[in-house]
Amino acid sequence: MLGERAGATGVSVIAWCLMDNHVHLVLEDCTDCLSELMHSLLTRYAAYFNSRSGHAGHVFQERFFSEPIESDRYLLAVVRYVHLNPERAGICRAGDYAWSSFGEYVGRPGAVVLSRTETVLDIVQGAEGFRRLCEDDAEPGLPMTRRCDDEGELLGIANDILRGAGLGKASEVGNLPREQRDDALRLLRRTGFSIRRIERMTGVGRGTVHRVTGAGERGTES
Repeated sequence: MLGERAGATGVSVIAWCLMDNHVHLVLEDCTDCLSELMHSLLTRYAAYFNSRSGHAGHVFQERFFSEPIESDRYLLAVVRYVHLNPERAGICRAGDYAWSSFGEYVGRPGAVVLSRTETVLDIVQGAEGFRRLCEDDAEPGLPMTRRCDDEGELLGIANDILRGAGLGKASEVGNLPREQRDDALRLLRRTGFSIRRIERMTGVGRGTVHRVTGAGERGTES
C-alpha cells in the first residue's frame, strides 16, 4: 500500500520500519503531497485491518506526526534511529528484522523494495557505510568512526538525535514530562554521550542523569 500510494502522489520513500503498533517513515515530499499520501494510506490500511480482524472504529489513535529534515546529518541520525527500533525494543538485531528498509540498504536477497536508497548510500559511501551507521555503539549521527571533540557539532548531533525521536532539542529536555525526559537522557547516553556532557547540554543535574541512565553504561567522561 505504501509503495502504491507513494508512487501515485510522487512522494519518495527514503526509509521505513513497521513495528507492532506504529510505523516510522522517512519520506521526500517534493510535490507537497505528504498529507494526501498519509490520509489515503492510513484510511486504506484501517479499512483492511478492520475487515481482516473484525475490529470496529479507529485504528490509529491520532493524526500522524511529521518533522522536516533539513541537513544530511539530521537525515543520517533519523535513518539510523528508524532502523534501530527493533533492536532497541528487544526484538532482534536491526539487520535481522524483515519489516524495515534495512534489507534494501544492504542488498539482502528477497528484501521488500520500497525505498530510494541512493540518497543515504551516497552520503555514507555504500552498504558497508550504512552498516557502520546502524551499529548501536557508533558515534551518534555520524557515519565515520572519528572522534568528535567540537562542542558545537556535538550539540548539533544531540539535537538531531533527539528530534529524530520526537523529543525536541537538548536545551528543552529538562522541561519535558518526566517519562519523556528520561527517554531523552537514556537515548543520549546510549548513543555515546557522557553523563557530564549530557548535564552540560540539557541542564539536567548529573545525579538525575546517573540515576536514570545507570552507572555502568558506556560513554567517555569529558
